Amino acid sequence: MEENTEFVYSLSSQPYPNHMVKDAVRSIMSLKNWVSPGQITVYYTPPRNEHDLNALRELEVNIELVENEVEPFSLNILGKSTPYGEMWHLCKSDADTVVWLDNDTIVTRNIWEVIEGNYDFKARSEEDKSTDPGWYEMFEKFDRKPMDWRFNAGFLVFKNGIHKEIKEEWKILMESDLGYYNAPTMQDAHALALCVSKFRCEKMSPEEHIMEWGDKPKPNGYVYHYITGYDAKTQIRNAVRRRIPEPLKKKIRKWKSQGTPSMFSHK
Repeated sequence: MEENTEFVYSLSSQPYPNHMVKDAVRSIMSLKNWVSPGQITVYYTPPRNEHDLNALRELEVNIELVENEVEPFSLNILGKSTPYGEMWHLCKSDADTVVWLDNDTIVTRNIWEVIEGNYDFKARSEEDKSTDPGWYEMFEKFDRKPMDWRFNAGFLVFKNGIHKEIKEEWKILMESDLGYYNAPTMQDAHALALCVSKFRCEKMSPEEHIMEWGDKPKPNGYVYHYITGYDAKTQIRNAVRRRIPEPLKKKIRKWKSQGTPSMFSHK
């Protein structure tokens, strides 16, 4: 397994919402306790700068300078377009097994133990979607087998080369209107769910992928996924939005399109 496994990051030097390269350096340094640098690849997208590139080179990992493949999914709260979709670059790997890690993760135990198992796709369940009709409507719209759970995309495992199989389909869906608006910045993850639902999917345990914004403190985790970049006000607003029922979200979007202030307006 270890011989044909690649660990992938994708990042840029955009200054907001977070300093991706600073986070990635910490994450990669922790990963190198378990994985050789030659098995780690960083896809570095625009905007780039020489200082950050030199910092990545000092890690002695593989660095691929690539362009953004899709248009920005949304605008950040400063009104500046923020590129997303960089996760798609993992499909370029020739390895049979690909492990994706967000920049804001820290590996503290033997990650190979998490990768073991008989499955095609593995991720941590972020939320039970059984009561969210909008989630199921998305799968019905594209005639896909539905997933009854939504995964967090901060730590993913692709096995048996499925990342190569879904490469073109995933990109097309990222650029499509999915009809599910839980969070515009999650367009790539929602599109990925449509692609992988037909495969053997396994849930990570809370110890394998600890999401520090929601989980209780645990001293025995494998990968810690922390909050970075956003201020407290933005985090609270996003947390509230995640808990709004889909029918009410649709009404809020309708009000906003008609110029009616919503609970999220600043008037």
